[in-house]
Amino acid sequence: MLAIADAVHLAVGIDSAAGMIRTAQANLLASQAGNVRFLPMEAERLEFPGGFFDVISNRHCPFSAPETARVLKEGGVYLTQQVGEEDKYNLKMAFGRGQSYGIKGGTHRSRYTEELQAAGFREVRAFAYNAAAYYETAEDLIFLLRHTPIIPHFGENEADFAILEKFVQENRTDQGIRTNEERFMIIARK
Repeated sequence: MLAIADAVHLAVGIDSAAGMIRTAQANLLASQAGNVRFLPMEAERLEFPGGFFDVISNRHCPFSAPETARVLKEGGVYLTQQVGEEDKYNLKMAFGRGQSYGIKGGTHRSRYTEELQAAGFREVRAFAYNAAAYYETAEDLIFLLRHTPIIPHFGENEADFAILEKFVQENRTDQGIRTNEERFMIIARK
């Protein structure tokens, strides 16, 4: 958000995690941007007046289509990037569990598109992509798995580290340890 501060009149970021807000506030202080605010808030209960925003964006977080529609001006645009069901697919296969494991690809994209249409968005377009992702070391993967929901409860089972070691051996390339990133973008106009 700080990267676009010069291009907007006012930018407001929300997060329900106090630690994320503290980090954002520290970054804001260092940037000296005067037109950016970070507020602790749930996406399901936005504390803004109706029609307050021209543009709303969201990245990898839950959202409420009715709340988004309520606080977006008529003609405004909502952009969201979300994680697809087949993200880090080879990792999930190795562990036999994971975020959205076993859910048909495109399920979330279809649900979000339908929710936005039901909330009154008149133009809703969705785009998906799947790209290779590389991690330099096993420690990089361990950090990822401990701080994201990709493999729930990673490390609580002693077998997790043996599975990861085998995964690293099988997926090591000259570019790093290979997995994938599946993402989808939705652009909706109210």
